[in-house]
Amino acid sequence: MDKVLLTIIVPIYNKENLLRQCLDSFASKEFEGLLEVLAIDDGSKDASLTIAHEYRDKYPEIYKVIGKENGGVGSVMNLGLQNAEGKYIKEVDADDYVDINALKKLLVFLNKCNSDMILTPYKEVNETGLHIKTHYMTGVEYGREYLIEQVLGSFGISIQSLTVKRSVLLDNIKQITPTRYYVDMQIVFESIYYAKTITVLNYTLYYYRVNQAEQSVSLESYVKNKESFRTQTELSLERFSRAQNDGITENKKRLMKGGACGYSKMLYTIYLMDKSNNSKECQRFNNILREKYPIVYNEIDNADLIHFLRTRNFDDLEDCKRKIENEIIELKKMNHGNVSLGDVYNMKMIENANIATYRLQKQRDNFKEKLNILNYWFMKYQQGHTVEKYLVNRGFDRIAIYGFGELGQRLYQELLNSEVKVVYGIDRKVVSKDADFKIAASPDISQEISAVIVTVINDYSGIASELKKVLECPILPLEDVIYES
Repeated sequence: MDKVLLTIIVPIYNKENLLRQCLDSFASKEFEGLLEVLAIDDGSKDASLTIAHEYRDKYPEIYKVIGKENGGVGSVMNLGLQNAEGKYIKEVDADDYVDINALKKLLVFLNKCNSDMILTPYKEVNETGLHIKTHYMTGVEYGREYLIEQVLGSFGISIQSLTVKRSVLLDNIKQITPTRYYVDMQIVFESIYYAKTITVLNYTLYYYRVNQAEQSVSLESYVKNKESFRTQTELSLERFSRAQNDGITENKKRLMKGGACGYSKMLYTIYLMDKSNNSKECQRFNNILREKYPIVYNEIDNADLIHFLRTRNFDDLEDCKRKIENEIIELKKMNHGNVSLGDVYNMKMIENANIATYRLQKQRDNFKEKLNILNYWFMKYQQGHTVEKYLVNRGFDRIAIYGFGELGQRLYQELLNSEVKVVYGIDRKVVSKDADFKIAASPDISQEISAVIVTVINDYSGIASELKKVLECPILPLEDVIYES
């Protein structure tokens, strides 16, 4: 294998409670000479730097530790790129971690790969590590190199899924703008802008910890760090303007326009969530759009909220702010306290949107996701990749199925007369006392099972949390069973 296939850049700031789990992800003698981990401490005031040094002392061929004054994630990434030796670059936050077995597979693949970008699925987990959702990329042949034009727009690309060739960044980006937060916006879009080829793999590498109050993507942090978001939004606007004259494809131009419009609309929302200002910042940004970026200015005028703000000339918006505040409270009730900027943004950008329309949109999204799962399930079944094989290979021979809607029934029918016995079902709405198979409203703790498969796709984490109170076996989301089979 070539030397130093991958450089992992880990920005660290006061993460002593979670840092060990992150750095443990890379702690294997097998990685020596192939992987380097740049643990860059951004002026932590806790024991983070000391912990990083422990790993460097134990695995000096893998870990390099750099200490610096606090300057934010942008400055960390610039320092990391200057010191990186890997053929590829991946950023991993200090409160996140990777699957070490998936990392082994990735390193083997990178040795024979020359694509500009590699994408891998990633899991969202909560603060305790409980699975929330896995983000897969479907509709492509895994391991095959594509021209990026062939797949652009087929799925989202995030910093958690991205591994990018170092030369793509160093040859095209003189310096990452040293904002304290939201640097991923620049890294992802610049990578897409300059990349020519892309390969998607189907093993889940990154574990992204969400629902932390101090996280940069919490609603409170968006307001607190609005200047960083504004800077990155203006970079997206400049990138879109640059795209009009550069020789990039129409697909890339459309994506750059979508990013510029989307981030701009999000910034209006952030300004309105800020209780401490009088909306003058929002008006100033609106003026910048009108004067420097008229295409985006006109494009987003069809958004209900922005049109309302402009017709009001950004005056007397306290009622609007209170409405947003109340809607956030309602959204938190619906989503177990977890509300993203996207939730608020979508609520405000859809004409006449309210909690009822939000629920309807969630139902539509769930239906679309269910349809995608069923289509992929059928395709994999035709190829001989069955749920039975997946479960047997992992030692799950006696299972319970949670949720007996369309997906639950489909799973039950497939496993009939297989090596995997479906012992019972769990469904709060569907109850059956059939002599051969029982569906109950709660787990039957008298029955021995090796796993539960949750077929409800919109509330896995809440369901799994409740099941774990009475069951000790693994709780598997159906998506993982289907997409990984």
